[in-house]
Amino acid sequence: MVSAKRYAGSATVPVQRTDIRACDPESGVAVVKSLVIDHRARISVTDPQRTTVQVRSVNTDGLGADLLRFSGISYHAEGEPSGELVAGVLVAGHGYLGTEHQRVNLGAGGVCLAPMESGWVTALRDPVYAVVRIPLSVVAEHACEVRDPADRPLRFHGMAPLAGTQRAWSATSTFLYRRLMDSGTGGIHPLALHGLKQLAATALLTTFPNTTMTAAYTPGPGQSTPAAVRRAARFIDDHAAEPLTLARIAAEVRMSPRALQAGFRRHLDTTPMDYLRRTRLANAHRDLQAADPTRGLTVAAIAARWGFTHPARFATRYRQAYGVPPSHTLRN
Repeated sequence: MVSAKRYAGSATVPVQRTDIRACDPESGVAVVKSLVIDHRARISVTDPQRTTVQVRSVNTDGLGADLLRFSGISYHAEGEPSGELVAGVLVAGHGYLGTEHQRVNLGAGGVCLAPMESGWVTALRDPVYAVVRIPLSVVAEHACEVRDPADRPLRFHGMAPLAGTQRAWSATSTFLYRRLMDSGTGGIHPLALHGLKQLAATALLTTFPNTTMTAAYTPGPGQSTPAAVRRAARFIDDHAAEPLTLARIAAEVRMSPRALQAGFRRHLDTTPMDYLRRTRLANAHRDLQAADPTRGLTVAAIAARWGFTHPARFATRYRQAYGVPPSHTLRN
């Protein structure tokens, strides 16, 4: 395997954080409208003694997370669909989210997805809401990486989560929020951000009903010669430190994404994205071997450098590949 070149454009992607605490509900509503989701709001104070507003919002390129707290307040809102997926966990409070044809009643711990194809209304009392936002185009791109691309575009057609997925989405939402908000840094490495987007996209695709769950498997059309697959593998080896996508790899070797998927399965018994993950794991392994822990280098920092943003999952994958935890390699 060719050693990956360091990504020349390794400057971090800016991360913008907003933290608003106020007794004036209108100021919090204005922040939610501008940073989270545009809507028409009507609020009323139900308990003046408890009226507090907190909006903690973090935004970076193609990914956002928010924690919204409106205590002593009844919050009514109406909105229209946009090109962004907005998924929420009602941490506390109660209410509903609905359209003309659907309605999801929400209590503490309830999970929902803002409709993508119709207007919506919501009414919440004393809400504490954790929200993740990501463009539909980013999720659609990732959907092509985890299964053969289908001819029809990606659509989400339900607001409620599938049975048994609610807790997993809540955990993912919490992880994304903490990773972006609590790090305190003004920027994030492009590859680490790409990994967080993949994590969010995977969770959304497995939590909420969408067209990838019903699309039939179709073999990849077009030709994929061994030479073309080798060129694609070399490109992955040389650019593994960049936020690669299936579409970019396919374009580089002048193949369709579906043909590239089929070619990797036929000639390498894997997929392009699995090959990319193995390449990055090998590069992280080499970095751990070469690192000096006395200089403050950590397993988490090296893992994030190669797009592994979830430390526990990286440790599991690393142990499976090398038989020891990554911390053992770093210390020795």
